[in-house]
Amino acid sequence: MILAVDQGTSGGTGASSTLAARLDAHCAALAACRRCAAELPRGALPVIPESRAPRAMLIGQAPGPTEATVRRPFQGRAGKTLFRWLARAGLDEAAAREFFWIAAVTRCYPGPHAGGRGDRLPTAGERARCAPWLEAELALVRPALVVTLGRLATDRFLPPAPLAALVGRVHGAAVGGRVVPVLPLPHPSGASGWLNEPAHRALLDRALDALAREVRRARPQPARRCRGVRAGSRGPERARTAPNAATRVLVASCEQKRRCARDVESPKY
Repeated sequence: MILAVDQGTSGGTGASSTLAARLDAHCAALAACRRCAAELPRGALPVIPESRAPRAMLIGQAPGPTEATVRRPFQGRAGKTLFRWLARAGLDEAAAREFFWIAAVTRCYPGPHAGGRGDRLPTAGERARCAPWLEAELALVRPALVVTLGRLATDRFLPPAPLAALVGRVHGAAVGGRVVPVLPLPHPSGASGWLNEPAHRALLDRALDALAREVRRARPQPARRCRGVRAGSRGPERARTAPNAATRVLVASCEQKRRCARDVESPKY
């Protein structure tokens, strides 16, 4: 199988409205899911992503108790840390919630950890029952970038390795026949204490720098008008003092790397 690097969801009003409708239908089905209700302390209360025009996906482990109450991703303490990180990469919270489809390995609060620190890890059965939702979202969104938070989400896309060997670099992963950039981050909850090490904080800094670059690549850029510049000209002054050169071809380069040329009677700048 040939894997091609893909730029993610396409632009255009029609494509965007179609994607929004499909995501609406997906979220309605997700909200009705009760597959794990018997195992969960609060029952099945799936947390629903918000964006309807996402360019990328951000995938965590599972919702926390605050998220389960308000049914919105990353509303608790971990969310505050996460959005501080994303702000360093050029996205405030509102922009991040629109840019990213914010998902998780499992979609319901799994309950507290037996040791009293943080939340318990979703069971293998819970992960397996929730996996089709994530697979469907990857196919719908066709993300230009995947950001994973913590070990559980990272293991879904990359071969097993210490987090310190993965954070700080962009990796390529096969997703639906495409090669998609995957950027691992530590989980923002801080429950593991991974970020207590100075070397690990340095890796996070590198990862956020890389994230800023990837966000710039993935975000749609506004179109720019072609501006004609006479070949060989030194600028507007020369153009005004050399009327016999008015029939030269004007050459311009747009951001889309298209080339345009036309003959004119007198150049205007």
